[in-house]
Amino acid sequence: MRGELKLKLHNEDSEALLSTREITLRRAGAPDVTARIETARRANDALLVRLCGVDTREAAEALRGVAVCVPRSSLPEPDEDEFYAIDVIGAEVVAPEGRVGEVIEFVEYPTCSVLVVATEKGKVEVPLVDGVVARVDVAARRVELTTTAALEPG
Repeated sequence: MRGELKLKLHNEDSEALLSTREITLRRAGAPDVTARIETARRANDALLVRLCGVDTREAAEALRGVAVCVPRSSLPEPDEDEFYAIDVIGAEVVAPEGRVGEVIEFVEYPTCSVLVVATEKGKVEVPLVDGVVARVDVAARRVELTTTAALEPG
């Protein structure tokens, strides 16, 4: 009611917005806007954030649907076998049989995460699980699958 924004987090355990003060607001078709966080606090499965200069309900409503991005420097380094979703967007996808396509999206379902891969035959969801994905090499921007059978429908 006083200009606070309720943010739904992709990762509910993330502390990034609680420890950073500057964020980027991103809306499709509009230039990015830098904003400063005045306060941030947990509220069940979301965060309540007050931005400097957003003091009314109307000003907060005007930001509905905006993506909130934190600087990479605010994120902890991923463990050796982990990566950030943004790091695989655009990665080449290969299988023992050869090139498959390119990662165009990362989606999290309740049961598992998937890589959406653009192939010559269209989009395919590849579950990010052992037995399907052999290796994710962020530095080489490459995802290696165990077989192209992972790309076949049900």
